[in-house]
Parts: sequence; C-alpha cells; structure tokens
Amino acid sequence: MITVEEAKELIKINSNKGRIVKKNITSINDHVLAEDIYSPLNLPSFNQSAMDGYALFIDDTLPSGTKLKLVGEIKAGDEGDISINSGEIIRIFTGALVPDCCNAIIIQENISKEGNTVTTNKIVKLFDNVRKKGVQIKEGELALEKGTLITPAAISFISMLGFAEVKVYAKPKVGIVVTGNELVTPGEPLLTGQIYESNSFALAAAVEEFGGDVIEITRVKDDYQSTFNQLEQTLSKVDILIVSGGISVGDYDFVGKAIREIGVNEKFYKVRQKPGKPLFFATQEEKLIFALPGNPASALVCFYQYVLPAMNTFSGKGFKSLPIVKRISKSDYTRKGDRAIFLKASIDGETVRILEGQQSHMMHTYAISNALVYVSITTNEIKKGDQIECYLI
Repeated sequence: MITVEEAKELIKINSNKGRIVKKNITSINDHVLAEDIYSPLNLPSFNQSAMDGYALFIDDTLPSGTKLKLVGEIKAGDEGDISINSGEIIRIFTGALVPDCCNAIIIQENISKEGNTVTTNKIVKLFDNVRKKGVQIKEGELALEKGTLITPAAISFISMLGFAEVKVYAKPKVGIVVTGNELVTPGEPLLTGQIYESNSFALAAAVEEFGGDVIEITRVKDDYQSTFNQLEQTLSKVDILIVSGGISVGDYDFVGKAIREIGVNEKFYKVRQKPGKPLFFATQEEKLIFALPGNPASALVCFYQYVLPAMNTFSGKGFKSLPIVKRISKSDYTRKGDRAIFLKASIDGETVRILEGQQSHMMHTYAISNALVYVSITTNEIKKGDQIECYLI
C-alpha cells in the first residue's frame, strides 16, 4: 500500500498530453492551444476611430471655440477615400477608418453644431480618440503562446486575427463502467436488497465539468466474464477508463482480475488513505485505467485527487487537481489509524468547518460540502484556529 503522494507521483509520470487536433474556433473554448499563434496582420489594420465624433487635421492642438465646416461622413466599413482642406471636419463613427488626411477625433459630446458649422467645446490634441494601426498587435508578433488556456476572450482575439481554426489538445475520451448486481437505474422500481445507482451520474458530471468527453457509460453485473468483456470493449474506445466498484477483495469483486487479464501495466493497488483505499491504477500504452471504490464518497474523492490531474495533463493543462486554499479551522479533529484522510467540509469566507457524516457512503454531507480537508499521515490532529489545507470542490 502506497501513500497519497506516491500514488499521485506514479500517475503524474505515467500521464501524457493527448492528441493534437485542429478545431474550428466555435468549439475550442476551455481547450489548450497546441501551437504558437503569430499575428498575420496589424490590429487594427488601419487607423481607427475609437469614438463617435468628428475627424479633422491639426498641427498639434486645436483650441476650444474653433469653428469648422462639416464636409462629409465616414461609417464603419467605409473605405475612407476622402480628403479635407484646412478648416474642415468629417463626421465619423466608432470603428471607422480614419482617413490619412485626419489625425485627431473630437467626440460628439465636445462640439456644438449649427447647420454645417461645428464648433469645438474642448481642446483637441494630436491623435485624440484614434486607435493607431497595429497598436494592439503588429503583423508577425506572437499573439498567443502554445499552452494558453482558451477562454471566450481568447476566442475573440483569435477570431479578430482572422483564424477560423487552430490546433489544440483534444479533450480525453472517457468511458465509465459501473459494477454491481444490486444497482438499479433511478426511476425504476426498487426491490429489497437493491439500491439506486449513483456513481455513473456523479462521475460523468465530474468528467464533463472538468473538460472530459464521456463517450460511454455502461453497467455490468458481478460476473467475471461479463466484467472482462465490458472492460475490454470500453478500453478499446477510450483514452481514460474509469471503473466504479468491484475492485476490493470480495468473492464477487472481479474488476482487478479482469483488468489484469486484459493485459495492462499495473502501477499500484491500494492507497494509504480514507476514503478510497482500494484504488487501482494501470496503463495500456497511452491509455489510463482507474478502478475506483464503489462507495460514492470514495469514488468522488479518488476522481478529484487522481483521475482529474490525469485528465488535465491529457488536455494540456498540466498535472493539476482541485484548487487548494488555506482556511482557519472552526473544528477540532483527531485522526485515527495510520491513513491520510479527506474530510468533507464547508468553507465560509476565511474559515472552514469539518462536517458530520464522514463515512464513505454518506453523500448527503458531500452534497452540501464545498471543500475537502486533507489530513496527511504526518498530521495527528486539527485544532480550532489552525490554518489548514482545503481542496475546493
């Protein structure tokens, strides 16, 4: 049995970035850029009006009270093929091309107009309200580096540069297999001895929340051949296989045996932690296999701590788990046994409270928690007022 830290290190060294794909900009949000992007143009590609107002030519400054003659208009999208003489001014709108004969814009709030005569009410300075050509980025400059997480703002910038598609790291294809004779789909009648299945829904939601692509969810009975067949079939389709249940040492726990028979490179089995001790991790070439405990809280803890960082690595985001913060404990806690513990907790501002109901099957507590408090094997107790490490969920 290995420690939490040893388990994470083994997963880290066996996790790699995934496939590089070219995707349309309509479907790259939350992906990671897999190439450097250089600007193919100046942005803006012409001197551009930053405001609605009036364009004119000045030597340096123009005093308030100057009278000018309005001789034309330029809208956004117009070519701006226009010229003016001294003492003349052009109506211009936000985003429009500022013609070469103009070098300043006075906003419409700072003039008074009577017929075709415009009078300035403020001093006008050189290049007032003009976005100069290439002020945002110049042609040939690095726009976005490989490894940049693509956000809606990044999509806007990429599209402004004229790119319709870019290279990104693909999101991992994930398959989920849930085992257990006792499991019933919610909505169906529940017989004595049966329980409603929940892990596939929780795990699928977690995978999707953090950028994975769930391509298959199946349930299998506690039968060796059925388990073997389903795991082999699902593994052939996915980058990451998540199995829930059947990984302990009971007479009807067939997952470990089946995975090994499929032919994998086993990295570890069992972690010195609570909940989530019977965790199995293996690889098959570039594929990753995680067999999680069947208890719902155990399965989610193991997902957040081990599967999530592997997914993030595949997606190009790096080996990252949940965000970690430090908060002041409002609870006393004494660790029992020799295992590290993940405790369901509630953060409120700068404090955190350890919740009741920490057993691995207790999901009501998990449902109202927003953090996990990590108690390492070197920490025996937590006192009120201690600053402790929390994972945000």
